[in-house]
Amino acid sequence: MSLRTKISLFFGAIVISLSVAIFVYVEFSVKPNFKEQTVNNFRVIAEENESTYFTFINGLKTTTINWSSDNYLKDLVEKIVDKNNSPRERETAINDFGSYLREKKMKYDTQVLMVDLLDENGIVVASSRASHRGVNEAEEEDKFGAHYFSKTINANFGEAFVRSMVFEEDEITDPMFHITTRVFSTKTDEQGNFIPLPAVLLVHFIPISSSDVFSIGRVDSSAKEALTSKGFTQSFNTSERYVVNKEHLLITPTRTFSEEDIVKKTYINTEPIDECFKNNKEVAKEYVNYRGASVLGISMCIKDQGLVILSEVETKEAYALLSTLVQKTILGGGITLLTIIFAVFFGSRRSLDDLTRIIDGAKRVSSGEMAVRVNVDSRDEIGYLARTFNSMLDTIGITQNKLESTSVELYQKTLLLEGDVQMHEKQEKFLNDSKRAMQNILEDIWQTKEKLKVESIRLQTTLSSIGDGLILIDGNYKIIMVNPKILDFFAMARADLEGKDLRTVMKLWRNKKDEVPVTLWPTEEMFLTKSVVATDLEDDLYITTKNHETYIPVSLSVAPLISAQISQKDTSPSAPLPISSATAPTGGVIIIRDNTEDREFDNAKSGFISIASHQLRTPLTTIRWYSEMLLDEDAGALSKEQKDFLDEIHNGAERLYQTIDLLLGISRVESGKVKKDKTHIDLTAFTTEIVNELTPLIDEKKLSFSVEPPLGDPVVVFLDSLTLRQVILNLFSNAIRYTNEQGLIKAFWTLDDESSVVYSVKDNGIGIPKSQQSRIFSKFFRAENAIQKVPDGSGLGLAFVKDLVGAWGGEVRFETEEGKGTTFIFTIPRNDNKEENKDKQ
Repeated sequence: MSLRTKISLFFGAIVISLSVAIFVYVEFSVKPNFKEQTVNNFRVIAEENESTYFTFINGLKTTTINWSSDNYLKDLVEKIVDKNNSPRERETAINDFGSYLREKKMKYDTQVLMVDLLDENGIVVASSRASHRGVNEAEEEDKFGAHYFSKTINANFGEAFVRSMVFEEDEITDPMFHITTRVFSTKTDEQGNFIPLPAVLLVHFIPISSSDVFSIGRVDSSAKEALTSKGFTQSFNTSERYVVNKEHLLITPTRTFSEEDIVKKTYINTEPIDECFKNNKEVAKEYVNYRGASVLGISMCIKDQGLVILSEVETKEAYALLSTLVQKTILGGGITLLTIIFAVFFGSRRSLDDLTRIIDGAKRVSSGEMAVRVNVDSRDEIGYLARTFNSMLDTIGITQNKLESTSVELYQKTLLLEGDVQMHEKQEKFLNDSKRAMQNILEDIWQTKEKLKVESIRLQTTLSSIGDGLILIDGNYKIIMVNPKILDFFAMARADLEGKDLRTVMKLWRNKKDEVPVTLWPTEEMFLTKSVVATDLEDDLYITTKNHETYIPVSLSVAPLISAQISQKDTSPSAPLPISSATAPTGGVIIIRDNTEDREFDNAKSGFISIASHQLRTPLTTIRWYSEMLLDEDAGALSKEQKDFLDEIHNGAERLYQTIDLLLGISRVESGKVKKDKTHIDLTAFTTEIVNELTPLIDEKKLSFSVEPPLGDPVVVFLDSLTLRQVILNLFSNAIRYTNEQGLIKAFWTLDDESSVVYSVKDNGIGIPKSQQSRIFSKFFRAENAIQKVPDGSGLGLAFVKDLVGAWGGEVRFETEEGKGTTFIFTIPRNDNKEENKDKQ
């Protein structure tokens, strides 16, 4: 290929490359930027439409909240929802509600179509349109999502909820806005907050036109100027903006659909609409619009209102300027290429002849003719090149011999130097890496040692300062660590405890007489449930050891330990916490508290109550006797006022006498002086007899009291009749006191096994609050709802029941739900042969 052809092709390639570069730049730089700018232009308008929409919605909310805050309207609503008012009063309030809205509110706001008042069930109880009363708006919400009644009925003061562009053909063909807000009373609670009413205000707004709501086609002055400067509003004849709701119905006009098409509910389904309502995403890209045309568009998603705002322009119009630019670039490049080829071909003939001579000389030199010289007389760059070529041949001849003699020597030295450099670099890198690694290791070791030392001192100080005893065991009850308090408890040295099985060191007792088997220890429950287990003074637990045989009253708190493996290499007070980083078996931390002082105080309290009760019983008996004599007019006739006073004295003495009786009963149980005159008792006859005694109280409250024994032979138990009577009588009395009039009470029992009976007393009374159920068997405790219903009461009855049932070896529990009733359940032995044999001995 000739040089002339190469030069032509070279310059042609440059021109083609420039054309291709311009095309690539336009396609991959200008076009995306142009597309982004176009999308941004649409976004300016779309965001303005969105902002205008929220401003409009906030105006509707403000109007609705202001109306609901009208004191006169609040008073009418309170009269309507107050079921204590007569039907006539409520009907008058309903009529006044509609009249007030039509004449004082809606008259000055033409956008309000109708206002409804919904009760707590979503039923329209009052309306500005009387024919709308009785409509179930809760069903409208469930079926069509017409509004947000279910949110509003539990809303706070000042909250309002909007359901935009709702079609309700039974009211009007145009789309509407439904605004709901909760109505509050003019009265306030103790904190000064308005008291909410069980009512919701539903306002039906209808805008003048849907285009006005969203400001479709409107642009503020600054945005419009920016868009116009880019030729946006003037050039794009196919641009349009419209709004679609979550049912995919068009709610603003477009180029294709008019206001009449909106009323006909035109269905539209495109990619931006699906992305908004399915994935809550906004789109800014090319897609196919509702007319099937390829468009460049952007969507603004308002999913909570069920709306999407779309701005679009057809892609062929958006990219028309770019297409023209590409076409002109290709045409210009072709013309430039032809011009360059023509100029090179005819303008470089003489210069190329000189270059040809230089090339021929170079070819001869390359074949070994070093004496060749080029003869070019021109004074231009080609002549200078020829002279330089000749001078270069002269210099090559001189230096060629020198280069050949030194090339071998230089090559050998280069190889040696490269080897030395590589070895030096390797040695230096190894030393630097080793130094850095050693420094890191030493620093890590020092920091870890310091942290372990600090944590060890802190932990040992904490454990030694704990006032209660602490034992750390593994999953097999092996003692890993103890604190100094435990050494005092057990009267043993540390070496005699650590490493030993806790079950062989300590015994656990209940009531100082019954040894608690290991399977019932709190630690077993902790291992089973993996949760903290705690006992208290009422559990009556004691411990003994071989060196400390005196019973020590204690309460236990057991927590699971599921962490690093527990080591026993060093357990001295100064040693760090023996825990390694490996996986550990399940263990436990046991806290033992000495309850000696608490037990002495409790015994002193019980003794005081017993003595005080005995001392009070005698004067109370005198008061009861003399008050009865006075009421029977043994000392003369009484006036009505005197009889009333004496009745109060006698009733108060009776209540105090019953309270003292309960205190003495509890004292006897706690001191172990419960009667054991056991006899065989037919539960059916025994229960019926107690019910008959309580018949006046039952009839007074019109209660239904049923006794339901199991089928078959009568169930007979072996127990002290007075003790059993006190338990059943207390439970029956509680059921009668806390069951509302015309309530239901049921006593029934079943056979748990051959040795016990499960007896239940069930009522549908006030129940027990969940937060207070754990204290229901505590002395002097009464639940809040029980105090409100029956102010008088000692809070001793259930504590007495628990003590009596526990005295015969039974259990008592309850099942309850506040406001729906309670069932008390206790067990009765059928025939306690063990106790019977003890009595005979």
